[in-house]
Amino acid sequence: MEALAELRASQDAPAALQACEALSCALLPSDAPPSELFDECSFDLFPALLRAAAWRLCRPVASALLFRMAELASPRELYCLEMEAFALHPAPQSQLLLLRLLAATLPQIRRRRSEFLVGCLRSLRSRFLDTWPATEWAEGAVDDDDEPVPSSQLFDALDGVVAPLAADAADEPADSAHHAREAVLRFYWQLLLLTCTTAGLEDASARVLALLDSCAIRLPATQLQLLSRLPAATPAGEAEPPPSKGAEVPHSEEAEEQAATRRSAMGMALHLHNLYASSPPPGADALRQQLAAMDATSRLSLAARAAPLLLRQPALAARGNALLLAAIEAWLPHPPTGPRPPPATPPAPSLDREASAAFEACAHALAGHMARHPEQRERAHAHHTLQTLLWVWAPVERRRVIRELIDSCPYANAVALLITRLKDEHLFEKEAAARVASPVEAEAAFDAAALLLVLEPLLTGFAAAESDPLATVDSLMATLNLTRFVLADKNATLDQGTLRRLRCSRLEPLDLHLRRCMDSMWSRMQDMERGCGQDESSNVELTSMRTDFTHLHLAAEIAQRAIEMCKG
Repeated sequence: MEALAELRASQDAPAALQACEALSCALLPSDAPPSELFDECSFDLFPALLRAAAWRLCRPVASALLFRMAELASPRELYCLEMEAFALHPAPQSQLLLLRLLAATLPQIRRRRSEFLVGCLRSLRSRFLDTWPATEWAEGAVDDDDEPVPSSQLFDALDGVVAPLAADAADEPADSAHHAREAVLRFYWQLLLLTCTTAGLEDASARVLALLDSCAIRLPATQLQLLSRLPAATPAGEAEPPPSKGAEVPHSEEAEEQAATRRSAMGMALHLHNLYASSPPPGADALRQQLAAMDATSRLSLAARAAPLLLRQPALAARGNALLLAAIEAWLPHPPTGPRPPPATPPAPSLDREASAAFEACAHALAGHMARHPEQRERAHAHHTLQTLLWVWAPVERRRVIRELIDSCPYANAVALLITRLKDEHLFEKEAAARVASPVEAEAAFDAAALLLVLEPLLTGFAAAESDPLATVDSLMATLNLTRFVLADKNATLDQGTLRRLRCSRLEPLDLHLRRCMDSMWSRMQDMERGCGQDESSNVELTSMRTDFTHLHLAAEIAQRAIEMCKG
């Protein structure tokens, strides 16, 4: 006990090393069994030795004593000491040492083992996966060590804890280890998400996938059950914006658990992307066979529920696109890649309600992604995927989905592209009808009357007094152009009541609103021209206003031509 007192009182590495060596001689005599003080004094020994291990000079001796304690002391008491020490000793080498001690302690806990495993994984997930500390560790040590600590060391230490837990959970009876199995898989899924979204960790994704694939050999049924319970995304859902700096963030246990569940779900989606859209990873045969045994609709629904989780995250959207395209290709052997498929394209199989709802969520996520992603290539890729996705529905359902996308999408540029798709569908339907012997046989889902049912609410919204036509100029011009195109079709069968309503209740109020906006802008432009002078910023603003005025003038001209066409 004298050596322990000296260790606790030591203020530098040499003194601590001398005390550790004295403790080693007392507790591990060469001519006698290890001292029972390892167990009796664990609450005093553990913090003192862990403090000494923070000094590089003392680390070998102190670590050896700690690992010997893990063999001889009460595993439950030691587990509690280790979990408490994670918060008290944030230095990287101390954290790594605690993880290795935890890996040595957990196998010795037998009674109520599953509860300990679940609690341990939840704590590790919160400490290491919610915010990856190895990024800071790699920039420089926090304690007296000068060398950086690479992320691979933390991976190794975490895997040393979790891999044996996965094996134990697989070997336990199904009922008693159910929660432990889920905890292991959710831990790895969240780790996969972390590697895909944290700078500098991208190369580690393959390693986490290998860990998941090793789990797939032992836990295929559990993995499939969890994957099949992926939360269904709401059609109009959007990604949650990150909290602003300085904002107060709630720290309730419920909120933290919900955030962890979302991260695990995105990790599941990333794993599905690997299984569906990548080359077969080694060791994943068991899970792939389970997926292959599912019926086609269930397999399709699973991928469709996963894709929006990725599409709504800019860093993961490319994987969401790939997953969705792979699912579509499995459903339609040769899906059309544009708005007008070849004439010989067979009709799509009918979707059940669950699969249709899942794909609608994908369509909404794609519409948002192609509107707001900063990279043009990503926007184009999302648009291409959406064009292909829409073919999974039959014509009438496809019209409904496009209309709901237009009604709910807040992005004018995306709405303009969807309106262009309506025009393409209209032309394709006319061409298909011309190839049919009897016009009655052709299904009219995108005829002139059907298109006007979509366009009229848009025209009403643009004509509202509070509407800013410049904020929605893309969708405004697309709507007016398609309206004029429909009215110019000599084969369109539109009754006089429809034309009168379109002119009096839609187009004329819009034309009046546009001309009022033009008058207001013209007045402001004249005021600015009189006071502009040599102010360069005012000249730039005036040039921008002239461009905007031209857009309004063009829109008003198209509206006026459409009004004249309604009059016949």
